Amino acid sequence: MADLVILKSNGEKELFAQEKLTRSLRKSGASDDEIAQTVAYVIAKLKPNMSTGDIYALAYKNLNTHLKRNPNAIRYSLKRSVMELGPTGFPFEKFIARIFNALGYECKTGLILPGKCIEHEVDILAYNAEEVICMEAKFHNEAWTKSDAKVALYVKARFDDLIGQNIKLAGRDRTITKGILVTNTDFTDTVYQYVGCIGAFSLMSWSDPAEKNILNYIEKYSLYPIGVIPELSQKDIAMLVLKDILLCKELKNNPSVMDAVGFRKAKQQVILETINSICNC
Repeated sequence: MADLVILKSNGEKELFAQEKLTRSLRKSGASDDEIAQTVAYVIAKLKPNMSTGDIYALAYKNLNTHLKRNPNAIRYSLKRSVMELGPTGFPFEKFIARIFNALGYECKTGLILPGKCIEHEVDILAYNAEEVICMEAKFHNEAWTKSDAKVALYVKARFDDLIGQNIKLAGRDRTITKGILVTNTDFTDTVYQYVGCIGAFSLMSWSDPAEKNILNYIEKYSLYPIGVIPELSQKDIAMLVLKDILLCKELKNNPSVMDAVGFRKAKQQVILETINSICNC
């Protein structure tokens, strides 16, 4: 098993590492028994050149089906389900905007704003009565890919040029007060060291900082991405994203969109039942 070659999503080959699978299951909150049973199930199904996506699907299927739809299956699928909103970073930017909407901010995405020296493309602008936050969103298609120091360095230069600038929001002049670099995976230790030293902007990743990370906000505000719905194919997800449906609760509150994308009534009913189950979890 140690010599079994699998394919990453970018086409590169690597050896299957059981410890990676075990680690990801443990992070989902799965028990030792659930981890052992799921790892055994995946190993029994492994084939040479199987993709990491297929391996994830096997693990999710076991947690979700064989273990009777337990909450850990949903939690295990969350990081992958955010990635499935892609493959570009634009849906991720809109997803982060949804998080800040839940936190009480108005949000705009894909803006061009003037800095002190030059114009900049701003991924997300979030604002409320007290502050205006400029955000750079770094999206990765692989769960273990981390944003590195090069990203932090150019983001600092961008934020230095933007923070303090006046812009017009909702008919009044406002000042950009804060910058956040956010990623759907994690940052390298060097990034944490650098940002901790300069203190020029904040970081937000999948699991950091404590209580103010993507995973916590998803669970706290029920912002489950539609990718956690096992009945949806990648094509289904892409069609719904084009309709600006990113979250399970958005699909539940706008069921007519399923007619618009051609889902059969029976499939719609199953999807709605799944959403109710996920929200209960």
